[in-house]
Amino acid sequence: MSSNRYEARKRQREERIAQGICPRCGKNKLAYGRKMCRECLDRANAIQKSRKPKIDKEKYNQQRRELYRKRKESGVCTVCGDPLYKGYSRVFCEYHYYAYIDAEEAAKKRKSMEKTKKKLIRTPIKKIDPPVPSLTDETEKPKKARRTVPDRWPYGWCYVCCQPTEDPKKKLCNKHKDWIYGKKRMEM
Repeated sequence: MSSNRYEARKRQREERIAQGICPRCGKNKLAYGRKMCRECLDRANAIQKSRKPKIDKEKYNQQRRELYRKRKESGVCTVCGDPLYKGYSRVFCEYHYYAYIDAEEAAKKRKSMEKTKKKLIRTPIKKIDPPVPSLTDETEKPKKARRTVPDRWPYGWCYVCCQPTEDPKKKLCNKHKDWIYGKKRMEM
C-alpha cells in the first residue's frame, strides 16, 4: 500500500512539473531553472540553514590539537591514523608524506614565480617611437627615442628588433618571424 502512495505522489509531482506548477505547493509557477516556486525554495533554504549546526571554532581547534597530540604520541599518521612511513617521516603515513612533499614543492615554485613577477613589474619598460626609414639609405639603423609606441608600426621594419625587413610589406624580420610562429623557437 505504501508503494502505491509513493507512486501516486511521484506521478503527481511529474505532472505538476510538466505543467509548470510547483510540485510542493501546487499553486505558483516554477522558478526559472528550478523545480520549485520561489516561496517554497525560500522556505526550504530557511529550514536547511536552521538545521545546520553551529560549530564553535575554538572548541573544534582544541579537539583537533588534542587528536594530533594523541596520534603523534601513539606513533601513527597525524592526519588519518594509519601507520607511519618508516624511515622517512615522524608524523605522516606514506600517502600523506608524499602529498606533503608535493605541496611543499608546489609552494616553492609558486613563491619563486611570484618573485619573478614582482621583478618584472618593477622593471621599467623603455617605450620607443617606431623608426622612420630614411628615403636615402634604407639599411641605416633607426635611432631609438624614449616615447610611447604608436598604434600602427610602419611596414618594412621589425617591431621586435627595429631592423629593416627583407620585404618592405612585412613587420617582422625572418629571425623573429620564425621565433614568434614557432619554427625555431627551441633553438633560441
